[in-house]
Amino acid sequence: MIVRELMDRTKAKISQSLLTSSPTKEKLMALKLKFNSKEEVPAGLTEHYVERDGAFVLDVEGVVDRARMEEVRAHNANLMREREGLTARLSAVQIDQGMTAAATKRGLRSTAIQDITARARGVFKLVEGAPVALEADGKTVRMGKDGAAPLSLEEWVDQQVTQAREWKLRGW
Repeated sequence: MIVRELMDRTKAKISQSLLTSSPTKEKLMALKLKFNSKEEVPAGLTEHYVERDGAFVLDVEGVVDRARMEEVRAHNANLMREREGLTARLSAVQIDQGMTAAATKRGLRSTAIQDITARARGVFKLVEGAPVALEADGKTVRMGKDGAAPLSLEEWVDQQVTQAREWKLRGW
């Protein structure tokens, strides 16, 4: 709500300055908040845009109170931190549920399910809503048995069970 109010006030002030300089409705309706390049910015509006991070954005400095801008930025930073925390929790829940289902299908005991679920959190990350196994670098996707598809939860559980049996036989 704060951001929407800020954007509405910014557009209103800029629109008013546009109307006093050139009262065309086309320019007013074409007012965008962000352009990818300077060439995309309409010729009569270039003074209202500044370059930030490779994009041209509507310059609100001077149009909106600095205190209000800082309030909005602080609120946005808090929302971003909250979103990251919620995303991490959602990721853990989805990986835990998927791992529990895969381990249950494999017939593991409840104590083993808790252990394998904890291990899975270090290997799997949520990518576009699906758990994906990553290598130790955290970027490279682990491939499954066929070498073409990413490693599934079920394949990973099978690997862990096989490895655990080998360790037990060797006395580790």
